[in-house]
Amino acid sequence: MRIEKSIAHPKALKLLTDDFFWDQSDEFAPFGSDEAHNILSQFTHWKAFNPHAPYQDFVVARSLQMSLTPLHLSQSVDELSPQEFQTFCEDLDSEIIAIGLVQLVTEGNIEAQLKSWTTCAVQRKLHPQTIEYWDLEGWDKQAWITMMQTTLKVLQQL
Repeated sequence: MRIEKSIAHPKALKLLTDDFFWDQSDEFAPFGSDEAHNILSQFTHWKAFNPHAPYQDFVVARSLQMSLTPLHLSQSVDELSPQEFQTFCEDLDSEIIAIGLVQLVTEGNIEAQLKSWTTCAVQRKLHPQTIEYWDLEGWDKQAWITMMQTTLKVLQQL
């Protein structure tokens, strides 16, 4: 799936004004991580066989593959077990954010439930425990926090 300004919905262009939204090489950008690349490839395949299914159905299926239920998708960091936290932190939150934003890019909106889950995913990424988890040498923590805060502001505008 191509994520490019030239084919984006006009509403997405109006909301996603920061360059990082379109950067597919920045590991910490919504479409730049390995998780985002992989999930967008899987999503493209899934959508080809489920053209009329809501995007949120894909996220539910993905959570079930990871032994989580849809109820987990709305939980805060403080409500998750250590294993669940690791699953969200390492994979699922990046995937949820990518799927939510890809719907914005392609359709100009995000389904209500998916928007809620995407917002929760961004909030989990901004939680101090998550920031500490990812506090790696050479990591530009402030840039990443700014990306997530900007993403949250976009979601609040929908």
